[in-house]
Amino acid sequence: MTVAFDDIFYLWPNRITVTNGAPSAPLDPSSLDNYAVQTAGNGQPENNDQQRTLFANVRRGFLSRVPVTLKAGLDRREGVRDLRADNNTTYTFVGKDGRPSTTLVGSDDSTSTKISSSAPRAIFPSAGPT
Repeated sequence: MTVAFDDIFYLWPNRITVTNGAPSAPLDPSSLDNYAVQTAGNGQPENNDQQRTLFANVRRGFLSRVPVTLKAGLDRREGVRDLRADNNTTYTFVGKDGRPSTTLVGSDDSTSTKISSSAPRAIFPSAGPT
């Protein structure tokens, strides 16, 4: 696959051309017919953050010619953070033929067959590359 950025403006290219293979057949990058389903992943991190704090202060004043105050205190802080991602799962799509593939040639792993026709489509803005 070759991606060419043509007619480059100072902010973005005005035209992007995508071609595939030696004969340089043009592809539509927004069409799902040009993609094959390979793998999907699922990660569910487990986060645990504990903070413990203990304060204790004692003050005693002694009255005499010169006032004296005795003050003592205790301050204990503990923080424990545990971040885990133990539940990572990877799924490999094999299609009806039971074989995984990375190409659309000779496989049944096309993306377009998996999307409902009533699914919302992406709408690209008029400004920017087309």
